[in-house]
Amino acid sequence: MLANVLDLASISTMGSVGFLIIFGVVNAAEPRTSQVRDSSAPISVGRWHMNSAP
Repeated sequence: MLANVLDLASISTMGSVGFLIIFGVVNAAEPRTSQVRDSSAPISVGRWHMNSAP
């Protein structure tokens, strides 16, 4: 239905932005929830830092 109102570039941009927001929220919450899952928070933060480097 949106394809009839918006152009395809706008729809794909909205989908990409939505994915990046969800991806960022999950990655931001992961170190805080590491104790619940018995994982290592520094490793989680280190992985996040390595992945965000250019």
